[in-house]
Amino acid sequence: MNQGSVERQISGETKENMDYRGEVEIFEGVEFWARYTWGRIYPTSGGVEAVCAFCGRKLQARGVEELKSVVAAHDNEHALLRGFIEQVVERLERRLMEELEDYYVHVGLNVISEALEIHVGTKFDEISASVEEGFAEYCEEENLSDEECEQEFIRIYEEELRELNEEHARYVAGVVTLPWATVEFSPKEVERDYDWAGLLIEVRFTDLAPWKYASEELMAEQLAQLVTALFRLA
Repeated sequence: MNQGSVERQISGETKENMDYRGEVEIFEGVEFWARYTWGRIYPTSGGVEAVCAFCGRKLQARGVEELKSVVAAHDNEHALLRGFIEQVVERLERRLMEELEDYYVHVGLNVISEALEIHVGTKFDEISASVEEGFAEYCEEENLSDEECEQEFIRIYEEELRELNEEHARYVAGVVTLPWATVEFSPKEVERDYDWAGLLIEVRFTDLAPWKYASEELMAEQLAQLVTALFRLA
């Protein structure tokens, strides 16, 4: 999906769907729900105003029926954004796996917040297995009760988690502001078996048409360079 194809979808599909009001549900005049968006509705002196819960945009209309069409057009913008992000996700994950081949990498789309989530670090399997090895014999040798043995296991397990986090979690946090998004990064600690430690990055799009700035391929490349630099410098 390149910039030209996205723009054609916007100009064509938005006009097509301006009246697909059946896809938009209004509940008690205070909420709207569409395919990709939802929000609150408020009365105004000139009609009604809806606020999109995802991007905060205010949508104005003279009445509820007209609002359905306005919401439908706005919902289509989010549909196009979703499709664009999905293309970026696929390319970005592949690029990061090449750059950070010795680490755990996962890139996904949070459909609730429309944020792009990036995990980079080290993934663990059964951490408890290393603690359990020989633990029964230890409890017997120390003459520990079942309750004392359980408490000791928890203590040693938590200590193991702390040591893994000291070695693998990246304790840095901050926000990078781009023309089309904010990139927030924070440490991720391992908390249980089959968990991971490292750096968590969230890309929140502030522009519903990020393809105006770069194609999916170029955006994935730019994000890969930024994420790799943040992880290696952390």
